[in-house]
Amino acid sequence: MYIAQNNTAYSAVQATSVGLVNGTSETLDAFLTAVGLGSATITRFDEPLYDRFLSFISDPTVDGLFILVGIIALVLDLFHRTLFLSVAAVIFIALGFLGAQIIGASVVGILMLIIAAGLVILEVKAGHGFFAISGIALGLAGTYLLAYNVPYSPSPYGITQYVILGGTGALLVVAFLYLTRIRHALMAQPKLIDPGKIVNMTGRATTDLVPGKDGVANVGAEEWTAQSDQFIPKGSLILVTGYGDGKIQVTIAPAPASTSTGSNEPSAAPPASP
Repeated sequence: MYIAQNNTAYSAVQATSVGLVNGTSETLDAFLTAVGLGSATITRFDEPLYDRFLSFISDPTVDGLFILVGIIALVLDLFHRTLFLSVAAVIFIALGFLGAQIIGASVVGILMLIIAAGLVILEVKAGHGFFAISGIALGLAGTYLLAYNVPYSPSPYGITQYVILGGTGALLVVAFLYLTRIRHALMAQPKLIDPGKIVNMTGRATTDLVPGKDGVANVGAEEWTAQSDQFIPKGSLILVTGYGDGKIQVTIAPAPASTSTGSNEPSAAPPASP
């Protein structure tokens, strides 16, 4: 507690020593007892839930981490597409910017967080971890600067906040390095089928194949990113007509000349009619 008089701020101890106050109490109950009101009935009013929510997101540490974690979640969603992860990422980012607006956050801090988002997204293309680590570090710096020139009393940053920022940053860096290692290991695995020999093989559409969009097809007991100029329903028999840039071009396979044996195993395409 601080008391101001004649443009001078005094702590509780200093104010007592110079006679500005005649005593201090650590709690409300102790104060009431000191002034002879210890038996008085106290009616307590809890802060409304909405106000507590606004108070929670009016913390620059919370805002910056919400934005940073939301961005990381969006990038992770590119590797493992799930509706839940996408929705959670959008909610976190929206709450982070809402809190930043409430406190009138520094524009410099917000710009640093946006640049950090760009670096993390670039990591998807680069894949070596440098952009991710740089983005996380810049995001933590941007989080610290969100409260720059914002009138806070006391300061919103202390040992607890520094520990949270440092711990979160370290966890994100370790997670990204681990993800990068997994990505490299997957890319280094040889294909079961030589891409140059996959043309004219048949398989099954694992997902609906929509013109202009990437889908998935199973050919030779292996999943491939597939594209088609026509709509092909999931489960349909498909024929590979081309390969390029890691993707196969497919079309609906012609009906086999003989009765199907019921096997789902892909096979070479039947010879074309003369």
